Amino acid sequence: MAEIVWNEHFTSIIGKAQVDYMLERFQSEHVVKEQIENQGYEYCFIEVEGIKMGYFGINKEKEKMFLSKLYILKDYRKKGYSSLAFEFLSNMCKENGLKSIYLTVNKYNTDTIQVYEAKGFKIIKN
Repeated sequence: MAEIVWNEHFTSIIGKAQVDYMLERFQSEHVVKEQIENQGYEYCFIEVEGIKMGYFGINKEKEKMFLSKLYILKDYRKKGYSSLAFEFLSNMCKENGLKSIYLTVNKYNTDTIQVYEAKGFKIIKN
C-alpha cells in the first residue's frame, strides 16, 4: 500500500529516485517491523467493509503522539476517511492521557498541509 501511495502522490513532489529511497528507508517491511518490535510504534489499517483503504503509524510519547504515517489510497481520498482517522487518534490520545498529536510533512506537499491545517494542526517549524 505504501508503494502505491508514494508512487502516485510523491513522485511529482520529490522524484522517483527519492520515492524509492524513502520507501526503503521509512516504509519497508523490515523498518516497520523494527519500529513495532523495538521502538513502540503501532500501525493500523483504515478499513471499511473489509476494504483496506489506508493506514497510519503512531508512536505514543510522554505527553504527545507522533503521527509517523497517514496514507489513504487515491480512490478513497476526500471522502471523510482522514477525519475518521483523526477522530480515532484524538480519542486514543484522550484514553492515554496525551495532550497533542504532532507530525512532519514535506513543505512542498501543499495539498496535504492544507488537510492537516483544516484538522487544526499548526505549522511550528518550516
